[in-house]
Amino acid sequence: MKISDEYIEIFLSQATEVGNILFWRYFCGSAKFEILGKRNYFFEELQLPVREKNDISVYCCCIFPEDQQHFQDIVSGNFPEEGGDYTYRLYAAGETRYHKCRYSRLKTEGGDIVLGTLADETYKVKSREKETLFEYIAKYSNIGIFSYAPVTGKGEMSETWCENFGIPFGLPFKESMQEFMKHIHSEDRDRIKQVGLQLRRGEKIFMDEEFRINTGDSVKWMRYIAIVRKYSGDNDLQIIGLNQDITHIKKQEERNQKILEALPDFIFIFDTNFFICDLLKSAEIQLLHSLEELVGADGRTIFSEDVSALYIESINQCLRSGKLIEIEYYLDARGSRHYFQARMVPFENNKVLALIHDISDRVKYMQELIDAKQKAETADKLKSAFLANMSHEIRTPLNAIIGFSDLLMTAVEPEEKEEYIQIINANNDLLLKLINDILDLSRIESGSMELKYEEFDLAEYFNEIASSMQQRMNNPNVRLLSVNPYTCCIVKLDKSRFAQILTNYVTNAIKYTSKGFIEMGYGEVDGGIRLYVKDTGIGIADDKKAKVFSRFEKLDEFAQGTGLGLSICKAIADVCGGGVGFESEYGQGSVFWAILPCSVSVTGDKGEKDNKQESVIEDWTEREVLTDVKSMNRKLILVAEDIQSNYLLISASLQKDYDLIRAVNGKEAVEIVRTVPGIDLVLMDMKMPETDGMTATREIRTFNKKLPIIALTAYAFDTDKQAALAAGCNDYLVKPIDKVKLRAVLQKYG
Repeated sequence: MKISDEYIEIFLSQATEVGNILFWRYFCGSAKFEILGKRNYFFEELQLPVREKNDISVYCCCIFPEDQQHFQDIVSGNFPEEGGDYTYRLYAAGETRYHKCRYSRLKTEGGDIVLGTLADETYKVKSREKETLFEYIAKYSNIGIFSYAPVTGKGEMSETWCENFGIPFGLPFKESMQEFMKHIHSEDRDRIKQVGLQLRRGEKIFMDEEFRINTGDSVKWMRYIAIVRKYSGDNDLQIIGLNQDITHIKKQEERNQKILEALPDFIFIFDTNFFICDLLKSAEIQLLHSLEELVGADGRTIFSEDVSALYIESINQCLRSGKLIEIEYYLDARGSRHYFQARMVPFENNKVLALIHDISDRVKYMQELIDAKQKAETADKLKSAFLANMSHEIRTPLNAIIGFSDLLMTAVEPEEKEEYIQIINANNDLLLKLINDILDLSRIESGSMELKYEEFDLAEYFNEIASSMQQRMNNPNVRLLSVNPYTCCIVKLDKSRFAQILTNYVTNAIKYTSKGFIEMGYGEVDGGIRLYVKDTGIGIADDKKAKVFSRFEKLDEFAQGTGLGLSICKAIADVCGGGVGFESEYGQGSVFWAILPCSVSVTGDKGEKDNKQESVIEDWTEREVLTDVKSMNRKLILVAEDIQSNYLLISASLQKDYDLIRAVNGKEAVEIVRTVPGIDLVLMDMKMPETDGMTATREIRTFNKKLPIIALTAYAFDTDKQAALAAGCNDYLVKPIDKVKLRAVLQKYG
């Protein structure tokens, strides 16, 4: 059957349209190129302009230059006899395309004819490229590929898939799957079986599981991802899976977790709006808020307004500078204050990573160090002041003892001798108390204070102490009242320590009470005795109440004493298992008490509750009245001295040769120098009430530069001497008074 040319043309046109193939031939003898069938569809697919049927010049221009010559050789018959095929590239329709040219030579009586086809294989080439790329990525990223059809039971797996599971490559699929299940770790096997069954049944269409496999002596971690593709029917399924060895990732996660658990910190990740994007911490770290409250929360709902503002400013600064930013802040939560340090660095996606460290212990430790340092410095200053005060306090009674002892040897009149002896004895008692206080302090600090318990009648002993205290009353404006509620009260106590507390309380009351009364008493309380001393003295200011029972503390620095009496009372009560306390109103008076646990046996009726005694003394503050006329050829000396016995000693030593006038404080000394004419010299004590000696000296020097001022004080350190001379004193004498040195200085300036 002869096929007509028209039929051939129709067939080729339909083939061109259906298969997107262009048929062509080339007559070598006449060099004529001819396209068979329709060319429009093929060229329209490439978005090329349609010209004459046999014109392919526009098409040739789209071919890559490197491939054009080869294409020209083919369509012109310039190729080996057997023919062949060649794939070349061209750029058309906005992309690189791949066309395949198949060609062969046909010999005819009229000459050779080259027959060929042009086919677009862009999809195939790119598919192969993708497959090659995928295989390359899978191989070098350690990803294995798996395919399985549950209906047919057929499947295949890549070499990497087998390597990852430790299965020999090339085994039948069913045998490979059996080996696969054997290698899964026993703790993970049931879970993977269950998920695989759900995939095969179509109950799940996606799987992403991590599990362990056994490979000899080691364990590997695998990640297995599978998807289910459904075709025409519900049972026509294909499972496509990937596996990857993630052992190194798991080891890194485990390492990071161990590092995180070892850190005493936790990590916040903040965005630019101060929202908490994530939180990392070890299981042991307990936060002030739960994870649910924190992750995703606005930081302003977690932190205070001030801390939030600090964070927001620091986050912005960190992102702008790209540098580490450190801040410290505190949070009040659960009834306590917590301190934190945040170290912030820029993080991915315009976020900030903040390493948060709880520094509460460090802050507490630093504060303890600061407090300890301040206490040590305070204690050092107090001890230094104590030593200086001891020098003054010891020298003050020594001055009277030594001075009046010298005067006693030359005294003639019995009344004069008796007066000197009384002064010496009073200062002996004062000096003995100072020494006892210092010894008690030493025993307290060494923990060696001992108590000697004995049974005695407290009612009788109390009366003895009250009588002794009555002898110390030297202010006619103050009455001492004793309240003894029992005629007989048998107790078991350290007798001397009871007396020490009571006498210390009364002595303090005498110092600070200028008028009114002092009441001393005691009474039985549950489990012991409560003693008390009440006065109408100056009271205690609120800012000094906390230090009342502290060592080396004196409410009035001008009052004689060590500043140890009350602290010793507290130490005694503590050792006895009792306690001390006080109530005071500034300007109104005070009540000091102590409770000493002991056995108490009260017999007989209650005695008189108030045994009031009044002491009448000579007013030592009365001084000589000055006249306008001084004794002939006698110098007038102003003695600024607040302690009576010290003034009496100076007066006894100098009154035969000098006229004396006394000031009891620095303020009075300044006023006398300013208003009384004819003063030739001033003996200035450095420590006096109202205005001290150095301040008084400076004031005097503002209006009188020439008047000799001699410092006469119990402060014996060289620094004290230099300070007095710098204030304006001409010379410096230290108590106890040396009469020879005193007269030498008077002659020097007389």
